[in-house]
Order: sequence, then structure tokens, then C-alpha cells
Amino acid sequence: MWQKIYFDLDNTLFSYEYAFQHAIKDTYLELLEQWEAANLSVPIVPLDDWFEVFKYFSDVYWEDYQNKAISQRDYRRKRYMETMRHFQLPCSPEEADQFHNRAYDRALDYVQPYPGLYPLLQCLVDHQFEVGVITNGHAHIQRRKCRKLGLEHYIPDHHIYISEEIGLVKPDPAFFRLVQGPCCPPEAALFIGDAWEHDVVGALEAGWQAVYLNTQNRPRTTSHRPLAEFQHLYQFYQFIQDFLCSTSHTNNRSGKEGNEA
Repeated sequence: MWQKIYFDLDNTLFSYEYAFQHAIKDTYLELLEQWEAANLSVPIVPLDDWFEVFKYFSDVYWEDYQNKAISQRDYRRKRYMETMRHFQLPCSPEEADQFHNRAYDRALDYVQPYPGLYPLLQCLVDHQFEVGVITNGHAHIQRRKCRKLGLEHYIPDHHIYISEEIGLVKPDPAFFRLVQGPCCPPEAALFIGDAWEHDVVGALEAGWQAVYLNTQNRPRTTSHRPLAEFQHLYQFYQFIQDFLCSTSHTNNRSGKEGNEA
């Protein structure tokens, strides 16, 4: 039986892709309004056309960012400025920074829990599991997401571990071992996340059990074997319910046999 059940945040408890897409589009429309108010003569680029190219350049430079060939700031600048140049729209590195700052603030407006999140968390709390979050990112942004989701009703603040605050980054097994603590065997800890290498591999390398919540339908890149794989959070909720039900039946049967003996 697990003692600790921890979750990743983005694309595990809510769709970051949904929030990101809507926030980027809103910010672009806001930019169009600013240009119009300033009477700037710029090409008229429909929203969907602009976003399609922005997404293209996001994907083009993603591998460089993942491999740490470019910084986060350079990644954001490149995808923004390449998009603007493609449509012959005005741009500068400073404008790229401002655009992303506004967009990421606005993304919080679109943070919505995946179906089944609250019943799942309530079920885990009711069964006295230690429930928490392990996430990479900037502390103030990740904590705002947690508050937007209302996680404080189920997860105490000291069970939310953020890389910027801890000084460790997934998939470093040391991050998971720190959360595990000295009193919990590694096999009694379970982690659920959407990123194969950061979440699944990191947890398994630390000796934890792991569930691959493959919300983005991405292939596995190593031979590691998770406990289970699901595409939707509510499927994991059903998995937990089935597990608790089977455990209860086993305990009841053992108790009955003991009484008969």
C-alpha cells in the first residue's frame, strides 16, 4: 500500500496547452488593438493564421530549449520574432518579453481542472494518503496555478514542492527522495505525471512507482516500465477506486478467515 501519492501539475491536473493557447491568442488580439489605437499601418493577419505559425516556430525551437542549447528567454524571443517577421509585423526582443509576460499572466484565467480531479483528491484524502505536488517552474507562477485550482482544500502548502524553491529539478531522483523523506520506503511512494522523462523516469529511478498520465499522447522514449498508463485523469481515479475496492475485499476476506480459524 502506498503512503504518499504525488502529482505533477501542468498537463496532469489541468490542461496547460488549453490555457496557453487561449492566453497567447488573447494577447495577440490585445496587441492588434494597441496597433490600431496607435494608428500603426501593419498587415492584417487573422488570429488563427498567426497562431498556426507561432505554434510552428514553438515546435521548431522546442528541442533546442529542451536540450538547453538556448535559454527560456531566447526560446520565447525566437518563436515570437520569427512569427512576426513571417507576417512582416513589427517586433523587437523587448516586445517579445512583454508579450510573453502578459500571456503567462493571462494563462491563469484559463486554468481549469481536468474532469475527476476533485473526487480523486477527496478520495485520496479520505483514505489518509499523503497527497502532494512535485513540479518544475517558477514558484510564484506554480503556486498561483495551485490556488486557481483550489488545491489548498486537499493539499497542505508544505506538500507542494516546486523546483525553484527546492533547488532541485525533475527528473533528478534526489528531488523525489527529498519528498519521500526518511520514514517512507520508496516503493510506498507513487507519482503521476504527463512527462515521460521528467515524471515517469525520474520517479522510477528514485525507486518510486509511477503512472504515466499521457495526456499529450506522446511515445515512451526509454524502456522503463510504469505501473500503468492512462490518457485521462478520471481513468486514474477509476484505477484508484478499483485498487481500494480490491484491497478492501482482500482485507475483509483475511479477517473472516482469521475469525473462522
